[in-house]
Amino acid sequence: MHKETLKSISAAFLTPPSETAEAFSIDVAPEEEVTIGWETSLGKNLYSAVERAVQDLRRDKKEPNFKTFLAFHMIYRDIAAGKVKVSGDPKFLGSVGFRDDAQTYCSLTDPGEGHIFGTTRHSEWLAGSIVHHEHLERPKGIRRKEVESYRVPSIVTFSCVRLHVGHVAPMTVYIGRFPYTSVSRTFKYDFHSAVHTVSAAMTAFFAAGAAECKVSMEGLTTRQMLAHMGALSSTPRSRLQYLSAAFNTNPVDDYILDDARGSVDKHGNRSVTQLKSPVHILRRGIELAASGGFDKVTFDGASDGYPSKPLTEQVPFEELLALVHEAHSVGLTTYVSAGFKFANIKDAVFTGVDGIGLGGTQILRAGDNVTGMHGQYMHFEGSLTTDEKGLRDELFKALGRCDEGEIKKILEQSVAKLVLDLSRDGEMPYVGRAKRILRTGTQLSEMGHEQWDSFRETLKRLMDRQDDEALHEKYRDATGVWFTLRQAYRKSIGEDSKSFCGDPVIHISKS
Repeated sequence: MHKETLKSISAAFLTPPSETAEAFSIDVAPEEEVTIGWETSLGKNLYSAVERAVQDLRRDKKEPNFKTFLAFHMIYRDIAAGKVKVSGDPKFLGSVGFRDDAQTYCSLTDPGEGHIFGTTRHSEWLAGSIVHHEHLERPKGIRRKEVESYRVPSIVTFSCVRLHVGHVAPMTVYIGRFPYTSVSRTFKYDFHSAVHTVSAAMTAFFAAGAAECKVSMEGLTTRQMLAHMGALSSTPRSRLQYLSAAFNTNPVDDYILDDARGSVDKHGNRSVTQLKSPVHILRRGIELAASGGFDKVTFDGASDGYPSKPLTEQVPFEELLALVHEAHSVGLTTYVSAGFKFANIKDAVFTGVDGIGLGGTQILRAGDNVTGMHGQYMHFEGSLTTDEKGLRDELFKALGRCDEGEIKKILEQSVAKLVLDLSRDGEMPYVGRAKRILRTGTQLSEMGHEQWDSFRETLKRLMDRQDDEALHEKYRDATGVWFTLRQAYRKSIGEDSKSFCGDPVIHISKS
Protein backbone atom coordinates (compact mmCIF):
# COMPACT_ATOMS: atom_id res chain seq x y z
CA MET A 1 0.00 0.00 0.00
CA HIS A 2 1.36 3.43 -1.03
CA LYS A 3 0.40 6.63 0.80
CA GLU A 4 0.66 10.41 0.37
CA THR A 5 -0.32 13.10 2.86
CA LEU A 6 -1.98 16.47 2.29
CA LYS A 7 -2.18 19.03 5.10
CA SER A 8 -5.18 21.25 5.89
CA ILE A 9 -7.49 20.51 2.99
CA SER A 10 -10.82 22.30 3.12
CA ALA A 11 -14.02 20.28 2.69
CA ALA A 12 -15.44 23.15 0.60
CA PHE A 13 -12.84 22.33 -2.05
CA LEU A 14 -14.76 19.22 -3.08
CA THR A 15 -18.09 18.41 -4.67
CA PRO A 16 -18.63 14.70 -4.01
CA PRO A 17 -19.81 12.66 -7.01
CA SER A 18 -21.73 9.40 -6.81
CA GLU A 19 -20.26 6.49 -4.82
CA THR A 20 -19.78 3.81 -7.47
CA ALA A 21 -16.09 2.88 -7.62
CA GLU A 22 -13.34 2.24 -5.03
CA ALA A 23 -9.64 2.82 -5.74
CA PHE A 24 -8.22 4.83 -2.82
CA SER A 25 -8.39 4.89 0.99
CA ILE A 26 -8.43 7.98 3.23
CA ASP A 27 -7.10 8.56 6.76
CA VAL A 28 -7.75 11.86 8.54
CA ALA A 29 -5.41 12.71 11.44
CA PRO A 30 -6.29 15.06 14.33
CA GLU A 31 -3.70 17.54 13.03
CA GLU A 32 -5.90 18.06 9.93
CA GLU A 33 -3.69 15.86 7.79
CA VAL A 34 -5.35 13.81 5.08
CA THR A 35 -3.51 10.68 3.95
CA ILE A 36 -4.49 8.90 0.73
CA GLY A 37 -3.52 5.28 0.17
CA TRP A 38 -3.75 3.04 -2.89
CA GLU A 39 -2.85 -0.47 -3.95
CA THR A 40 0.60 -1.05 -5.42
CA SER A 41 -1.00 -2.36 -8.61
CA LEU A 42 -2.19 1.18 -9.42
CA GLY A 43 1.34 2.62 -9.47
CA LYS A 44 4.28 3.63 -7.32
CA ASN A 45 3.30 7.30 -7.00
CA LEU A 46 0.06 9.25 -6.79
CA TYR A 47 0.25 10.51 -10.37
CA SER A 48 0.54 6.99 -11.78
CA ALA A 49 -2.19 5.74 -9.46
CA VAL A 50 -4.65 8.47 -10.48
CA GLU A 51 -3.82 8.03 -14.18
CA ARG A 52 -4.50 4.29 -13.91
CA ALA A 53 -7.68 4.88 -11.90
CA VAL A 54 -8.99 7.26 -14.58
CA GLN A 55 -8.39 4.64 -17.27
CA ASP A 56 -10.11 1.93 -15.20
CA LEU A 57 -13.15 4.14 -14.56
CA ARG A 58 -13.43 5.01 -18.25
CA ARG A 59 -13.11 1.35 -19.28
CA ASP A 60 -15.70 0.19 -16.74
CA LYS A 61 -18.05 3.14 -17.46
CA LYS A 62 -18.07 4.16 -13.79
CA GLU A 63 -17.92 7.44 -11.89
CA PRO A 64 -15.26 8.25 -9.26
CA ASN A 65 -16.34 8.06 -5.63
CA PHE A 66 -15.48 10.65 -2.99
CA LYS A 67 -12.08 9.13 -2.14
CA THR A 68 -11.03 8.92 -5.77
CA PHE A 69 -12.25 12.46 -6.35
CA LEU A 70 -10.12 13.62 -3.42
CA ALA A 71 -7.11 11.84 -4.95
CA PHE A 72 -7.75 13.75 -8.20
CA HIS A 73 -7.64 17.05 -6.35
CA MET A 74 -4.51 16.12 -4.45
CA ILE A 75 -2.64 15.50 -7.69
CA TYR A 76 -4.09 18.70 -9.24
CA ARG A 77 -2.60 20.63 -6.30
CA ASP A 78 0.76 18.91 -6.77
CA ILE A 79 0.74 19.77 -10.49
CA ALA A 80 -0.09 23.42 -9.73
CA ALA A 81 2.72 23.53 -7.16
CA GLY A 82 5.25 22.22 -9.69
CA LYS A 83 5.82 19.02 -7.73
CA VAL A 84 4.82 16.66 -10.53
CA LYS A 85 6.47 16.08 -13.88
CA VAL A 86 3.89 14.78 -16.35
CA SER A 87 5.05 11.32 -17.41
CA GLY A 88 4.77 9.22 -20.54
CA ASP A 89 5.10 9.97 -24.24
CA PRO A 90 2.36 11.98 -25.95
CA LYS A 91 -0.04 10.27 -28.33
CA PHE A 92 1.10 10.94 -31.90
CA LEU A 93 -1.17 12.70 -34.41
CA GLY A 94 -0.37 9.91 -36.86
CA SER A 95 0.92 9.70 -40.42
CA VAL A 96 -1.34 11.10 -43.12
CA GLY A 97 -3.49 8.24 -44.41
CA PHE A 98 -1.95 5.63 -42.12
CA ARG A 99 -3.56 6.25 -38.72
CA ASP A 100 -4.88 3.40 -36.62
CA ASP A 101 -8.42 4.55 -35.86
CA ALA A 102 -9.42 7.42 -38.18
CA GLN A 103 -7.97 9.42 -41.06
CA THR A 104 -9.91 12.60 -40.25
CA TYR A 105 -9.81 13.46 -36.56
CA CYS A 106 -12.45 15.49 -34.79
CA SER A 107 -10.58 18.08 -32.73
CA LEU A 108 -12.75 18.63 -29.63
CA THR A 109 -12.01 22.09 -28.27
CA ASP A 110 -12.21 23.48 -24.73
CA PRO A 111 -9.98 25.56 -22.40
CA GLY A 112 -9.55 22.45 -20.24
CA GLU A 113 -12.13 21.92 -17.51
CA GLY A 114 -14.70 20.72 -20.03
CA HIS A 115 -12.28 18.01 -21.11
CA ILE A 116 -11.92 16.75 -17.53
CA PHE A 117 -15.66 16.65 -16.85
CA GLY A 118 -16.76 15.80 -20.39
CA THR A 119 -14.47 14.71 -23.22
CA THR A 120 -12.25 12.34 -21.24
CA ARG A 121 -15.01 10.49 -19.37
CA HIS A 122 -16.02 8.16 -22.20
CA SER A 123 -13.82 6.01 -24.42
CA GLU A 124 -16.14 6.48 -27.40
CA TRP A 125 -15.72 10.26 -27.17
CA LEU A 126 -11.94 9.91 -27.37
CA ALA A 127 -11.89 7.44 -30.27
CA GLY A 128 -10.85 9.26 -33.45
CA SER A 129 -10.54 12.54 -31.55
CA ILE A 130 -7.95 15.17 -30.73
CA VAL A 131 -8.22 16.81 -27.30
CA HIS A 132 -7.55 20.43 -28.24
CA HIS A 133 -6.97 23.26 -25.76
CA GLU A 134 -7.69 26.93 -26.31
CA HIS A 135 -9.89 29.70 -25.00
CA LEU A 136 -12.49 30.50 -27.62
CA GLU A 137 -15.67 32.58 -27.97
CA ARG A 138 -15.05 36.30 -28.31
CA PRO A 139 -17.47 38.66 -26.55
CA LYS A 140 -20.25 39.42 -29.00
CA GLY A 141 -19.62 42.53 -31.08
CA ILE A 142 -15.86 42.61 -30.40
CA ARG A 143 -13.82 42.41 -33.60
CA ARG A 144 -10.94 39.98 -34.06
CA LYS A 145 -8.59 42.93 -34.43
CA GLU A 146 -9.24 43.66 -30.75
CA VAL A 147 -9.45 40.10 -29.38
CA GLU A 148 -8.14 36.89 -30.94
CA SER A 149 -10.75 34.29 -31.85
CA TYR A 150 -8.67 31.77 -29.91
CA ARG A 151 -6.28 32.29 -26.99
CA VAL A 152 -3.62 30.27 -25.17
CA PRO A 153 -4.92 28.11 -22.27
CA SER A 154 -3.46 27.45 -18.81
CA ILE A 155 -0.46 25.12 -18.74
CA VAL A 156 -1.60 23.86 -15.31
CA THR A 157 -5.07 22.95 -16.58
CA PHE A 158 -3.51 21.36 -19.67
CA SER A 159 -1.32 19.18 -17.44
CA CYS A 160 -4.35 18.11 -15.39
CA VAL A 161 -6.20 17.14 -18.56
CA ARG A 162 -3.12 15.20 -19.71
CA LEU A 163 -3.50 13.09 -16.58
CA HIS A 164 -7.04 12.16 -17.64
CA VAL A 165 -6.23 11.57 -21.31
CA GLY A 166 -3.09 9.48 -20.79
CA HIS A 167 -1.95 7.91 -24.07
CA VAL A 168 -5.46 7.42 -25.45
CA ALA A 169 -5.71 10.50 -27.72
CA PRO A 170 -3.43 13.27 -29.04
CA MET A 171 -3.52 16.56 -27.12
CA THR A 172 -2.95 19.85 -28.93
CA VAL A 173 -2.80 23.50 -27.91
CA TYR A 174 -3.20 26.93 -29.47
CA ILE A 175 -0.42 29.41 -28.62
CA GLY A 176 -1.45 32.58 -30.46
CA ARG A 177 -0.37 35.44 -32.67
CA PHE A 178 3.04 37.14 -32.75
CA PRO A 179 3.21 38.81 -29.29
CA TYR A 180 4.36 42.39 -29.74
CA THR A 181 6.01 43.79 -26.61
CA SER A 182 6.78 47.40 -27.56
CA VAL A 183 4.32 50.28 -27.65
CA SER A 184 5.29 50.92 -31.28
CA ARG A 185 4.54 47.27 -32.23
CA THR A 186 7.56 47.13 -34.54
CA PHE A 187 8.26 43.59 -35.76
CA LYS A 188 12.04 43.79 -36.08
CA TYR A 189 12.44 45.32 -32.60
CA ASP A 190 10.02 42.90 -30.92
CA PHE A 191 11.26 39.84 -32.80
CA HIS A 192 13.80 38.56 -30.25
CA SER A 193 11.46 38.79 -27.28
CA ALA A 194 8.44 37.46 -29.17
CA VAL A 195 10.18 34.41 -30.60
CA HIS A 196 11.64 33.38 -27.26
CA THR A 197 8.33 33.98 -25.47
CA VAL A 198 6.42 31.77 -27.92
CA SER A 199 9.17 29.14 -27.98
CA ALA A 200 9.23 29.00 -24.17
CA ALA A 201 5.46 28.49 -24.06
CA MET A 202 5.64 25.73 -26.67
CA THR A 203 8.53 24.04 -24.86
CA ALA A 204 6.44 23.90 -21.68
CA PHE A 205 3.41 22.46 -23.46
CA PHE A 206 5.53 19.92 -25.35
CA ALA A 207 7.12 18.85 -22.05
CA ALA A 208 3.62 18.45 -20.60
CA GLY A 209 2.64 16.09 -23.42
CA ALA A 210 1.31 18.20 -26.30
CA ALA A 211 1.36 16.47 -29.68
CA GLU A 212 1.12 19.83 -31.45
CA CYS A 213 1.42 23.56 -30.76
CA LYS A 214 -0.39 25.94 -33.11
CA VAL A 215 0.87 29.43 -33.93
CA SER A 216 -1.21 32.01 -35.80
CA MET A 217 0.32 33.99 -38.67
CA GLU A 218 -2.35 36.68 -38.32
CA GLY A 219 -1.17 40.27 -38.70
CA LEU A 220 2.21 39.50 -40.30
CA THR A 221 3.53 39.98 -43.83
CA THR A 222 4.68 36.79 -45.56
CA ARG A 223 8.33 37.72 -45.03
CA GLN A 224 7.68 38.20 -41.33
CA MET A 225 5.84 34.88 -41.23
CA LEU A 226 8.87 33.07 -42.65
CA ALA A 227 11.20 34.76 -40.16
CA HIS A 228 8.89 33.89 -37.26
CA MET A 229 8.41 30.26 -38.30
CA GLY A 230 12.08 29.76 -39.14
CA ALA A 231 13.09 30.89 -35.66
CA LEU A 232 10.39 28.80 -33.97
CA SER A 233 11.23 25.67 -35.96
CA SER A 234 14.18 24.97 -33.63
CA THR A 235 11.92 24.74 -30.56
CA PRO A 236 12.90 21.55 -28.65
CA ARG A 237 10.47 18.71 -29.35
CA SER A 238 10.44 15.04 -30.32
CA ARG A 239 9.93 13.75 -33.86
CA LEU A 240 6.29 12.98 -32.92
CA GLN A 241 5.49 16.55 -31.80
CA TYR A 242 4.34 18.98 -34.48
CA LEU A 243 4.37 22.71 -35.12
CA SER A 244 1.25 24.02 -36.86
CA ALA A 245 0.90 27.35 -38.69
CA ALA A 246 -2.60 28.86 -38.86
CA PHE A 247 -3.62 31.05 -41.81
CA ASN A 248 -6.90 32.94 -41.63
CA THR A 249 -9.14 33.45 -44.66
CA ASN A 250 -10.50 36.72 -43.24
CA PRO A 251 -7.43 38.88 -42.47
CA VAL A 252 -8.04 41.60 -39.90
CA ASP A 253 -6.64 44.17 -42.38
CA ASP A 254 -8.69 42.68 -45.27
CA TYR A 255 -5.54 41.39 -46.99
CA ILE A 256 -2.13 39.82 -46.35
CA LEU A 257 0.93 41.61 -47.69
CA ASP A 258 3.02 39.11 -49.67
CA ASP A 259 6.54 40.56 -49.64
CA ALA A 260 8.55 37.33 -49.49
CA ARG A 261 8.98 36.57 -53.18
CA GLY A 262 8.91 39.90 -54.99
CA SER A 263 11.89 41.41 -56.81
CA VAL A 264 14.04 44.16 -55.27
CA ASP A 265 14.79 47.34 -57.24
CA LYS A 266 18.08 49.29 -57.23
CA HIS A 267 16.88 51.38 -54.27
CA GLY A 268 16.28 48.27 -52.16
CA ASN A 269 12.50 48.44 -52.40
CA ARG A 270 10.79 45.05 -52.65
CA SER A 271 7.74 44.58 -54.87
CA VAL A 272 4.72 43.27 -52.98
CA THR A 273 1.28 41.85 -53.72
CA GLN A 274 -1.89 41.66 -51.67
CA LEU A 275 -3.51 38.31 -50.87
CA LYS A 276 -7.26 38.74 -50.44
CA SER A 277 -9.19 35.67 -51.57
CA PRO A 278 -9.40 32.66 -49.21
CA VAL A 279 -7.98 30.30 -51.83
CA HIS A 280 -4.96 32.52 -52.56
CA ILE A 281 -4.28 32.98 -48.85
CA LEU A 282 -4.47 29.27 -48.08
CA ARG A 283 -2.43 28.20 -51.10
CA ARG A 284 0.32 30.64 -50.10
CA GLY A 285 0.00 29.40 -46.52
CA ILE A 286 0.90 25.88 -47.65
CA GLU A 287 4.08 27.17 -49.31
CA LEU A 288 5.00 29.25 -46.27
CA ALA A 289 4.40 26.48 -43.70
CA ALA A 290 6.61 24.06 -45.64
CA SER A 291 9.33 26.71 -46.16
CA GLY A 292 9.19 27.75 -42.50
CA GLY A 293 9.98 24.30 -41.14
CA PHE A 294 6.50 23.57 -39.76
CA ASP A 295 4.79 20.17 -39.90
CA LYS A 296 1.14 21.13 -40.22
CA VAL A 297 -0.97 23.83 -41.87
CA THR A 298 -4.27 25.08 -40.44
CA PHE A 299 -6.94 26.61 -42.69
CA ASP A 300 -8.87 28.89 -40.33
CA GLY A 301 -12.07 30.65 -41.36
CA ALA A 302 -12.84 32.63 -38.19
CA SER A 303 -14.36 36.05 -38.94
CA ASP A 304 -15.77 39.06 -37.10
CA GLY A 305 -19.26 37.61 -37.48
CA TYR A 306 -20.67 35.28 -34.84
CA PRO A 307 -20.83 32.41 -35.31
CA SER A 308 -18.19 32.23 -38.02
CA LYS A 309 -19.23 30.86 -41.39
CA PRO A 310 -17.93 27.27 -41.80
CA LEU A 311 -14.80 27.08 -43.92
CA THR A 312 -16.51 24.56 -46.22
CA GLU A 313 -18.95 27.36 -47.11
CA GLN A 314 -16.20 29.95 -47.61
CA VAL A 315 -14.13 27.81 -49.98
CA PRO A 316 -15.77 25.71 -52.75
CA PHE A 317 -15.41 21.96 -52.23
CA GLU A 318 -13.23 21.38 -55.31
CA GLU A 319 -10.87 24.19 -54.24
CA LEU A 320 -10.62 22.89 -50.66
CA LEU A 321 -9.96 19.38 -51.97
CA ALA A 322 -7.14 20.76 -54.14
CA LEU A 323 -5.65 22.68 -51.18
CA VAL A 324 -5.62 19.60 -48.93
CA HIS A 325 -4.18 17.57 -51.82
CA GLU A 326 -1.40 20.14 -52.37
CA ALA A 327 -0.54 20.31 -48.65
CA HIS A 328 -0.27 16.51 -48.46
CA SER A 329 1.85 16.51 -51.61
CA VAL A 330 4.52 18.58 -49.84
CA GLY A 331 4.31 16.48 -46.65
CA LEU A 332 2.15 18.70 -44.45
CA THR A 333 -0.61 17.49 -42.15
CA THR A 334 -3.83 19.52 -42.56
CA TYR A 335 -6.57 20.99 -40.37
CA VAL A 336 -9.67 23.12 -40.91
CA SER A 337 -11.57 25.20 -38.37
CA ALA A 338 -14.27 27.84 -37.86
CA GLY A 339 -18.00 27.48 -37.36
CA PHE A 340 -18.33 23.77 -38.11
CA LYS A 341 -21.70 22.17 -37.44
CA PHE A 342 -22.68 18.53 -37.85
CA ALA A 343 -23.87 19.09 -41.42
CA ASN A 344 -20.44 20.42 -42.44
CA ILE A 345 -18.38 17.51 -41.12
CA LYS A 346 -19.04 15.21 -44.09
CA ASP A 347 -17.95 17.87 -46.59
CA ALA A 348 -14.65 18.34 -44.76
CA VAL A 349 -14.01 14.60 -44.44
CA PHE A 350 -14.50 14.14 -48.19
CA THR A 351 -11.61 16.55 -48.85
CA GLY A 352 -9.25 14.17 -47.01
CA VAL A 353 -8.35 16.77 -44.37
CA ASP A 354 -6.61 15.34 -41.28
CA GLY A 355 -8.48 17.27 -38.60
CA ILE A 356 -11.66 19.32 -38.10
CA GLY A 357 -11.93 21.87 -35.29
CA LEU A 358 -15.16 21.43 -33.32
CA GLY A 359 -16.03 23.41 -30.25
CA GLY A 360 -17.76 26.30 -28.58
CA THR A 361 -21.51 26.65 -28.96
CA GLN A 362 -21.62 24.97 -32.37
CA ILE A 363 -20.97 21.35 -31.39
CA LEU A 364 -20.64 19.60 -28.05
CA ARG A 365 -19.48 16.16 -29.19
CA ALA A 366 -19.02 14.47 -32.55
CA GLY A 367 -17.73 11.19 -33.94
CA ASP A 368 -15.47 10.71 -36.94
CA ASN A 369 -15.31 9.03 -40.31
CA VAL A 370 -12.56 6.78 -41.62
CA THR A 371 -11.39 7.63 -45.11
CA GLY A 372 -9.38 5.61 -47.59
CA MET A 373 -6.80 6.49 -50.25
CA HIS A 374 -3.50 8.00 -49.19
CA GLY A 375 -2.11 8.90 -52.62
CA GLN A 376 -1.06 12.52 -52.17
CA TYR A 377 1.08 11.78 -49.10
CA MET A 378 2.72 8.77 -50.75
CA HIS A 379 3.44 11.00 -53.75
CA PHE A 380 5.36 13.24 -51.32
CA GLU A 381 7.29 10.24 -49.99
CA GLY A 382 8.08 8.87 -53.45
CA SER A 383 6.53 5.57 -52.33
CA LEU A 384 3.91 5.21 -55.09
CA THR A 385 4.40 2.90 -58.05
CA THR A 386 3.78 4.21 -61.58
CA ASP A 387 0.37 2.49 -61.70
CA GLU A 388 -0.59 3.92 -58.30
CA LYS A 389 0.46 7.40 -59.44
CA GLY A 390 -1.91 7.14 -62.43
CA LEU A 391 -4.75 5.98 -60.19
CA ARG A 392 -4.06 8.82 -57.77
CA ASP A 393 -4.62 11.37 -60.53
CA GLU A 394 -7.88 9.68 -61.62
CA LEU A 395 -9.14 9.57 -58.04
CA PHE A 396 -8.39 13.25 -57.46
CA LYS A 397 -10.44 14.23 -60.52
CA ALA A 398 -13.35 12.00 -59.45
CA LEU A 399 -13.30 13.48 -55.95
CA GLY A 400 -13.39 16.99 -57.40
CA ARG A 401 -16.53 16.07 -59.37
CA CYS A 402 -18.06 14.36 -56.29
CA ASP A 403 -18.62 11.38 -58.58
CA GLU A 404 -19.29 8.69 -55.98
CA GLY A 405 -19.83 5.98 -58.58
CA GLU A 406 -16.47 6.62 -60.20
CA ILE A 407 -14.74 6.90 -56.80
CA LYS A 408 -16.13 3.51 -55.77
CA LYS A 409 -15.07 2.00 -59.10
CA ILE A 410 -11.49 3.32 -58.68
CA LEU A 411 -11.19 2.06 -55.10
CA GLU A 412 -12.28 -1.42 -56.17
CA GLN A 413 -9.35 -1.75 -58.58
CA SER A 414 -6.58 -4.12 -57.52
CA VAL A 415 -3.98 -1.31 -57.63
CA ALA A 416 -6.02 0.75 -55.16
CA LYS A 417 -6.53 -2.21 -52.86
CA LEU A 418 -2.76 -2.66 -52.58
CA VAL A 419 -2.56 0.85 -51.13
CA LEU A 420 -5.64 0.50 -48.94
CA ASP A 421 -4.24 -2.70 -47.44
CA LEU A 422 -0.93 -1.13 -46.39
CA SER A 423 -0.32 -1.38 -42.65
CA ARG A 424 -0.81 1.59 -40.33
CA ASP A 425 2.16 3.48 -38.90
CA GLY A 426 1.07 3.69 -35.26
CA GLU A 427 3.74 5.59 -33.32
CA MET A 428 6.49 4.86 -35.86
CA PRO A 429 5.97 7.16 -38.86
CA TYR A 430 9.50 6.80 -40.24
CA VAL A 431 9.45 3.00 -40.02
CA GLY A 432 6.17 3.15 -41.94
CA ARG A 433 7.66 5.52 -44.51
CA ALA A 434 10.67 3.25 -45.02
CA LYS A 435 8.40 0.23 -45.44
CA ARG A 436 6.38 1.97 -48.16
CA ILE A 437 9.47 3.22 -50.01
CA LEU A 438 11.00 -0.25 -50.06
CA ARG A 439 8.02 -1.79 -51.84
CA THR A 440 8.84 -3.09 -55.33
CA GLY A 441 8.52 -0.54 -58.12
CA THR A 442 8.14 2.68 -56.11
CA GLN A 443 9.11 5.91 -57.86
CA LEU A 444 12.01 6.60 -55.50
CA SER A 445 13.45 3.12 -56.06
CA GLU A 446 12.99 3.16 -59.84
CA MET A 447 15.12 6.25 -60.53
CA GLY A 448 18.29 4.15 -60.82
CA HIS A 449 20.22 6.46 -58.49
CA GLU A 450 23.78 5.25 -57.84
CA GLN A 451 23.30 5.42 -54.06
CA TRP A 452 20.00 3.54 -53.98
CA ASP A 453 21.37 0.05 -53.23
CA SER A 454 23.37 1.10 -50.15
CA PHE A 455 20.53 3.36 -49.00
CA ARG A 456 18.03 0.48 -49.35
CA GLU A 457 20.18 -1.73 -47.12
CA THR A 458 20.41 1.01 -44.49
CA LEU A 459 16.65 1.55 -44.55
CA LYS A 460 15.96 -2.17 -44.31
CA ARG A 461 18.34 -2.64 -41.38
CA LEU A 462 16.82 0.21 -39.38
CA MET A 463 13.28 -0.80 -40.34
CA ASP A 464 13.85 -4.38 -39.19
CA ARG A 465 15.17 -2.96 -35.90
CA GLN A 466 12.04 -0.78 -35.61
CA ASP A 467 14.40 2.14 -34.95
CA ASP A 468 12.13 5.07 -35.74
CA GLU A 469 14.44 7.63 -34.13
CA ALA A 470 17.44 6.61 -36.24
CA LEU A 471 15.30 6.72 -39.40
CA HIS A 472 14.10 10.18 -38.41
CA GLU A 473 17.71 11.35 -38.08
CA LYS A 474 18.53 9.93 -41.51
CA TYR A 475 15.50 11.69 -43.00
CA ARG A 476 16.34 15.11 -41.49
CA ASP A 477 20.05 14.99 -42.39
CA ALA A 478 20.52 17.68 -45.06
CA THR A 479 23.84 16.12 -46.13
CA GLY A 480 22.58 12.53 -46.20
CA VAL A 481 21.56 10.12 -48.96
CA TRP A 482 17.83 10.29 -48.19
CA PHE A 483 17.75 14.04 -48.79
CA THR A 484 19.81 13.64 -51.98
CA LEU A 485 17.38 11.01 -53.27
CA ARG A 486 14.37 13.16 -52.40
CA GLN A 487 15.86 16.07 -54.32
CA ALA A 488 16.53 13.87 -57.35
CA TYR A 489 13.00 12.44 -57.22
CA ARG A 490 11.39 15.90 -57.05
CA LYS A 491 13.50 17.11 -59.93
CA SER A 492 12.42 14.09 -61.99
CA ILE A 493 8.72 14.98 -61.51
CA GLY A 494 9.21 18.73 -62.00
CA GLU A 495 8.63 19.75 -58.38
CA ASP A 496 12.15 20.79 -57.38
CA SER A 497 11.11 24.47 -57.01
CA LYS A 498 8.65 23.68 -54.20
CA SER A 499 9.28 23.73 -50.46
CA PHE A 500 8.62 20.45 -48.66
CA CYS A 501 7.92 19.58 -45.03
CA GLY A 502 10.98 18.12 -43.31
CA ASP A 503 13.54 19.73 -45.61
CA PRO A 504 16.11 22.28 -44.36
CA VAL A 505 14.50 25.54 -43.22
CA ILE A 506 15.27 28.73 -45.12
CA HIS A 507 15.85 31.37 -42.45
CA ILE A 508 14.61 34.86 -43.37
CA SER A 509 15.96 38.08 -41.87
CA LYS A 510 13.54 39.75 -39.44
CA SER A 511 14.04 43.18 -40.99
